[in-house]
Amino acid sequence: MSTRLLSVLAVLASTALLAAALPACGDDDGTSTAANNGGDNNGKTDNVNNTGNNGDAQDASLCVAVRGNGPKIFAHFAGLARVHEHYGLIDGIAGGSSGSITSFLTESMYKNPHAFDCGGQPCDDGEAGLRIALMFKSISAYFEVLAGTDEALAIQQLAPVVAQAKAMGIDTFIANGDFEAARDALNTLFASEDLAELINPELLDLLANSPDPEFHVQEIWAMLSGFGTFAVDGDHIFIRPSVIGFDAFASKLGRIGTFYAAYGPADAEAWQQFFDACTPDSRGKGWPEIAARDAGDGTTCGELFRGMLGQWREAYLADEDNQPSRLDDAIGDVLPSLISTSVLEGDSVASFEQARTDWLAARPYTFTPSFDDIRFGYWGQDADLATVGANPNGYSDAKTSRFLPLGEGPWRVALSRSPAEPGLARALELNDTQVSFGGWSDLAPSLVLKNLGCDRVVLITRRGAVQGGFGPSVAGLLGMDAEEDEALYGLDNAASSIYRSLTEADAVLCTNWDGFESADFAGVFGDAYTSPLESSDPFFTEADDAYSNTTDRIGAPACTAGVE
Repeated sequence: MSTRLLSVLAVLASTALLAAALPACGDDDGTSTAANNGGDNNGKTDNVNNTGNNGDAQDASLCVAVRGNGPKIFAHFAGLARVHEHYGLIDGIAGGSSGSITSFLTESMYKNPHAFDCGGQPCDDGEAGLRIALMFKSISAYFEVLAGTDEALAIQQLAPVVAQAKAMGIDTFIANGDFEAARDALNTLFASEDLAELINPELLDLLANSPDPEFHVQEIWAMLSGFGTFAVDGDHIFIRPSVIGFDAFASKLGRIGTFYAAYGPADAEAWQQFFDACTPDSRGKGWPEIAARDAGDGTTCGELFRGMLGQWREAYLADEDNQPSRLDDAIGDVLPSLISTSVLEGDSVASFEQARTDWLAARPYTFTPSFDDIRFGYWGQDADLATVGANPNGYSDAKTSRFLPLGEGPWRVALSRSPAEPGLARALELNDTQVSFGGWSDLAPSLVLKNLGCDRVVLITRRGAVQGGFGPSVAGLLGMDAEEDEALYGLDNAASSIYRSLTEADAVLCTNWDGFESADFAGVFGDAYTSPLESSDPFFTEADDAYSNTTDRIGAPACTAGVE
């Protein structure tokens, strides 16, 4: 399997962990994974469609497509743990909305040099895959340690804040017509010390300077009371400011990726001990079982991880402005990543701007977008975007026809836009001529990965209806008609984008994340970790360490093509 780990190998080499000539380390053909990754691809290793390295089933590239799911993101972590511990390293990832956060964390883990150091030599794909899986499992411990911190609130998209707002009786104030008391309560909540950095400055300004407090307080409460439900109840979801300041949101998520990349004041010895002691025999085991293991020196794996995290965070925050951040790294510079968001262009931008101006003035507004002005944008490396844009597989579906390259950029930009979904945030400007409406636009990003050159794609998704769901409902408010709805989302339409995305995926991990509350991290993770994998590809069904819960047909909508 080819991987883009040149940057990781450079770090290893700089710390004298690699010999001048890399020896064989684990691939069936006698050539090390590291040695196979010596090509020049804009500073990265081999392209995923490099036939020189992908000439047989063992070396064929493996990529993961992630369906966004808001705060139920722990399902992604469980799915990626399964993929890595059974099938080794991946060669690319794509996702939007919370899938962009998952992609960011995945590439961050691929930046960690200690995940690829096996006794001073490069790990083979299987061992490195187990180490990446271990990191995904450890995220639950991250949030146990840091419950209530900025990072935890960010990954939960402030859901606990919404519960607190409801408990303050703001709805009673509004029902009684006491809008001044409601505004004071909102200001008190948003000014609390543990929230201040994450609250959207636009929202605070509106509360302080609204020309019609009664109107705007009711609108803000309506946004808060429906927060996180992904309700599509009118085009005001594109215009009302969010409680979350998404620039600050991205900065808090950046800390998580920076920790897992072992940037800044990382304890190299502790990381190495963590991987060496806690990875063996971890396949199929959850974090609680792994955490209880003896890690040596009289400590458990859980204690080792918690201590390492606590020490890192304390040192990092003591001088955060001068510390390196993963947010400043280019998207996909080690692991090819395609990060999606919906983009409004053309004459519809002026309609959006006028509607927003009128709403802020508490005047009646009209937003009349044309769906012809909606494109499906992707950030990534320029070379990767050019490959995808050339459409080498000749896909003629409605989703592919809307492909828009957004160019290279730092993770900071993508993470402040793609997760900013309607209902969580207003539409956010990308520049003077383009507005981001969030990453709902590609529910199953397997086609862009296939066009990138991925030989095999695993789609992590959930069972359930597609048409009438969040993404299609948002598209409807943006002008999508019934014919386009069928072309994009018709589950029993062999020409539709969703149908083609399912059939082009070589394996589909079919979770039931909608069956759990957002705050039930353990439930969401456990369900996804044991969910069935639909595939008939021998790579997934007959591998030495193949996932046992694999079937050729699940028969669930949004998982099995043609099933409604």
